Amino acid sequence: IGCGGVVMAVQQMSAPTDIPSSALYIFVSFWFWLGVYIATGYVSQALPYVSEVYGKLSESEKEEWKMRGPSTLHAAWISVLSLYILQVDRLAEDRLFGRSDLVSAVMLPSFGYMFADTATEIYVTSRKIGYTTPVSAVAHHVCSVLAQLATMLPAPDQMLYLSIVIASTEVTTPTLNFRWYLVKAGCSRGATILGIVLLAQWVYFRLVPCGS
Repeated sequence: IGCGGVVMAVQQMSAPTDIPSSALYIFVSFWFWLGVYIATGYVSQALPYVSEVYGKLSESEKEEWKMRGPSTLHAAWISVLSLYILQVDRLAEDRLFGRSDLVSAVMLPSFGYMFADTATEIYVTSRKIGYTTPVSAVAHHVCSVLAQLATMLPAPDQMLYLSIVIASTEVTTPTLNFRWYLVKAGCSRGATILGIVLLAQWVYFRLVPCGS
């Protein structure tokens, strides 16, 4: 299946526009992301080398390890689609004032993720195992939801463009998470390399959004 086929499939998934369908989409994605969180733990215990690293972690670190699973997958999903919307689809050929059928495929699953991750953070913190929900994570989720709401509600088209730009900066998150994994695994050389890659990504995608 070529890229065109993948994009067409995503466009079919982005159909919900009414409130009930969108709410159902968010509800399903909420449970999907919780499932990824749980699956990350099981997979980490099953893989030969990973299980050794995972087994040596504290309870708090194990929970953070699991939470970084859906975080990585979510960031990869929305950043790739957002960059496609901005650089290829170009918001249906009008980069600043246009709209794209792919937007809901980015934003609705992201809503579900934000709610799922917040619920997980609260649950893990309540277990009193030494993990405390970072204030930065709460602030990030609140800002992200507000930015995403701008794409779903009647708003100036420029807000849509800015919201997609913000979503595209999540391209740095998988690198950040994998670097964290390597640090916990004691792979200092790999962590250093990813640190350099992360710095380059931050400069290009966060300080100079979308290279423009």
